[in-house]
Amino acid sequence: MNLPIQVTQEELSEILIITDGYIENDLRVKRDHAFLLPKGNGLPFRPKGKVFLI
Repeated sequence: MNLPIQVTQEELSEILIITDGYIENDLRVKRDHAFLLPKGNGLPFRPKGKVFLI
């Protein structure tokens, strides 16, 4: 018997975090996300995923 799986829109949505880079060293985001930073700034930790430069 297959039961329907209910997933909320919040669980499907990705998050775009716009920051200047001065954030917590141990920031944890549980959903898919991306950081948008000004040119020349960086994150205070090593990214685990891909990094894209525009």
